[in-house]
Amino acid sequence: MSIFKKLFGKKKNSIEELTNVIEDSDLDIEVSFTSEQNLKDEDYKYNHCFVFYCLNEESFNTITKEVENHDEVHLLSLLRNQSGVLMFDFPGIPGDSKEYSEMGDINWQQEFDDWLEQIPAQFLKEEYGNLELGEDLIALLRKNKERICTNIEEYTIEYWEDTDHSKNKETYIPAMVVSFKSSKKMSLEDELSENQDGMNIVLTSGGGFLKTCSYSLADKVSLDQEKDLISLTDYWDQNGDMWTVEEIKPKSVQLLHWDTDTYCDH
Repeated sequence: MSIFKKLFGKKKNSIEELTNVIEDSDLDIEVSFTSEQNLKDEDYKYNHCFVFYCLNEESFNTITKEVENHDEVHLLSLLRNQSGVLMFDFPGIPGDSKEYSEMGDINWQQEFDDWLEQIPAQFLKEEYGNLELGEDLIALLRKNKERICTNIEEYTIEYWEDTDHSKNKETYIPAMVVSFKSSKKMSLEDELSENQDGMNIVLTSGGGFLKTCSYSLADKVSLDQEKDLISLTDYWDQNGDMWTVEEIKPKSVQLLHWDTDTYCDH
């Protein structure tokens, strides 16, 4: 089964389930939601990209599952087919490989260039309809090459080597990319995530994508640092602006818009 049929196959969403409960109970309640049926393919016009750093295979699979769990229209609102979602890793380093003990000597800038060259052949196909998303993604990654490579070289390798994951020779995944088309956009003006139809609230709320990822990853990857694992994440919105996870709070996630030092919370 393809990853897209597995992740984004037809399923009954929570809105449909709630509506069915109301109808079955013969309750006189009027419920109004933005419906996925009201959205057309052209409404999914906002590209978003996340890069998660320093993962093992189990945490890679966990993030994949969380994307699935947040695909509905009142959450990430994804275009749930091969043209709308791309997920892949910066090739992992197996624990039994020669490179594993020499990761600090790897030329990550060259590795990054080689990686970008491999993406079209491995993940982009005209029949998938994902060429536009893929080309935009490659351009975004190439533009932010220095940022991504610096995070790998100066931070994540050091974190990894201080964990039991390294001692146990688990495969080290330098970075995972999650890119998708959504009907929602991130807004620099919505600092308190008050827009119920925007991306801000989905990323900053206690039940949102990033907070849930953080919770789900807690027992998958253990890093020796004060911040939560999900803090090793970069996010680029529909404008190509970068946001970083500033703090994982008990009931929210605080994001920082890199160019303007503007905080977004909930």
